Amino acid sequence: MKTINQKKYQKYIKEVVENNEKMSLFCHQNESNTIIIEGKRVKFQGIIFAYSRGDFHVCFGHVGGEPIFYSSDDSCKDHLYIIIDQSKDKKRFHINYKDQYVTHSEKDFYEERETIFTYVENQNFAQLQVYDSFLKHNRFGEYFADTLSTIGSARCLALGQLVNIIPGITQAIPELYENKIGDES
Repeated sequence: MKTINQKKYQKYIKEVVENNEKMSLFCHQNESNTIIIEGKRVKFQGIIFAYSRGDFHVCFGHVGGEPIFYSSDDSCKDHLYIIIDQSKDKKRFHINYKDQYVTHSEKDFYEERETIFTYVENQNFAQLQVYDSFLKHNRFGEYFADTLSTIGSARCLALGQLVNIIPGITQAIPELYENKIGDES
């Protein structure tokens, strides 16, 4: 993780908005979500994106017409920007939250676990992307689905992975998860 300045981060956002086909933006700001994947603005039925570092977890999204939000820190309420940059020979991730601007590459070394998670779904496709700094090789994984059955599989994988990244999410958005632990009925 490297800290970058706000001006450089704004340059990355400008590149995404100007249709850079090698960059994607997942943005939540003041209850509004914007998704640009490979230079194209995407309409979505469901979206979840999250960032986790050590004990800090934040998740924003929209599922079933309802906004979802989870944060382990009350100071991170209004925005999260995740840029996935594949314009060089390696993937880079640029994140803005709580007025912090950080960038990652697949080759960085980390003292604590950092995870970046994005999931977007509409009637035509679903896309799941996960970055996990603790993996030794292939830290970035991507799953794309474009049939009804594979979209359902992508949703299952996404919601399962989200619980692994942010265990407290099941209490924050109970409409997505059944609590069977200790339930003997």
